[in-house]
Amino acid sequence: MLHGYFSFAFSCLIIVIVFEGFLTTCTEYCTSPTHLVQTSTDSRILFRFILPSVSSQSDLEEFNEELELKQRGIAQLHEREKTLTAAFQASLGKENKFEEFLTKVFKKKIKRIKIEEQTGSEEEEEDSDEDDDWDDDYDEGTEDGGAALDDNHCPPGCEPELFENTLQLRERRLDLEELLIEEKKSAEVLKKECDTLVKKEKSMKTSRKAAEDDLELINREKQQKMNELDVVVPLRLHQIKFVLNGLVPSDLSPALVLGMTELDRLQKRIKQLHAEKSQQKDLYCEARKHHVRLVHDRRVMDANIEVLEKNCKELMMLKFGRLVNLETLQALSGNRMLEELKQQKFLRELADAKEIKHWDMKVEEAHRALMEVTRCNTELLLRMTNLLDQKKELENKLNARQKKMGRQFQDNRRRADQEEIRRLVGRVKTQSQQAEALRREIGLLSRQGGQVLPPGRAPLPPLAPLPTLRGHTHTRLLSRQGGCILPPGPPPLTPLSATPTPANKD
Repeated sequence: MLHGYFSFAFSCLIIVIVFEGFLTTCTEYCTSPTHLVQTSTDSRILFRFILPSVSSQSDLEEFNEELELKQRGIAQLHEREKTLTAAFQASLGKENKFEEFLTKVFKKKIKRIKIEEQTGSEEEEEDSDEDDDWDDDYDEGTEDGGAALDDNHCPPGCEPELFENTLQLRERRLDLEELLIEEKKSAEVLKKECDTLVKKEKSMKTSRKAAEDDLELINREKQQKMNELDVVVPLRLHQIKFVLNGLVPSDLSPALVLGMTELDRLQKRIKQLHAEKSQQKDLYCEARKHHVRLVHDRRVMDANIEVLEKNCKELMMLKFGRLVNLETLQALSGNRMLEELKQQKFLRELADAKEIKHWDMKVEEAHRALMEVTRCNTELLLRMTNLLDQKKELENKLNARQKKMGRQFQDNRRRADQEEIRRLVGRVKTQSQQAEALRREIGLLSRQGGQVLPPGRAPLPPLAPLPTLRGHTHTRLLSRQGGCILPPGPPPLTPLSATPTPANKD
């Protein structure tokens, strides 16, 4: 037991030492500035090239789709031009003496003046195609043995309907040529943009490839460093599955150490791969059967097409005497009324476009007028707001001034009232003193039996009524001694005569 304990401790010590060496090596490698800077730089470079590459690929796909659509449109315009030329040749018929003249009229190159906008006016001018000059290639075109013919008028002997039809076909040819030129220009622009994107994508792919190679080299170096580490793994005998002839080999370097969960996962994956392989075999058998069936159906369809083409050619020979292009036949068999309606539709579209442009100009003018009116109204609103602010400010100032004046008026009124009160209080005191003197005098006279003035004293002045500030105040003086009521404002006393009045007899 002691021996097992020491062996276990020794194994743990070895594992700890090896693990410390592993950590030291990883730390030295990861903390190396060269590896860190290089790894982070390459990662940033790689991510910097991934996103623009994806966006450029999406743009390139969009441009390629648009270019394909433009090429299809150009091919359709070429087919329509060929069909139109074939329709013109068919309308001429055989042995037409005006064939050369009508061909020159049909192929005549004229300058079509576009509608131009004149500054300062709403009118637009357009010139008729019939007033233009011949092209240089057809300046010397005359009929054999005759004078030069005017393409603006139908020559004598030529059918007017044929001449009008030639002019209409020429207009359609010129429209197709203009559309073809525009489509070619737009296709050329798209092609240049596609070429630019392709060059940019190639350069980005090259840079991305270099960044990926650098990153792969760094990962390989890291893996090599990790593989150089020796790790001790303690195993039991029942865990070793790598045996030769029932014995464990002395050299375990080719052996691989896996966990039980990983081993179970790999065994389950083997079973899954067997099931997927059987499914793929079944799918392959079904696809092969479907391919054989499609090949057989294609052969049957090819045979049917050959039979139908043979019948079509026989019917053409029976009806027309020669092989005819179906598209040309369809163009010729169309109703003249339909062609006229198409021409009217084209002219109506031009007139509608002109009228729409005219109304667009009117709408633009109305929009400008609306903007001007809005600007004026905004200025008026700003002025009104300023005036309202000034009015409010003046009202506040006026209210403040009125409050200040009212306060001053109240202060002056209060001060005047106080002065009046003091004056009246003094007068009341004076009158009280006079009344008291009168009472004493009356009492003295009533005891002596006559009116006797005190020596060296003048008669008292009459008492004036007491004014009041707010309301009326009545003052009554009662003389309890004489049994009389004195009014507030008694009349002045009569002067005492020198003759004494007789005393009352009891």
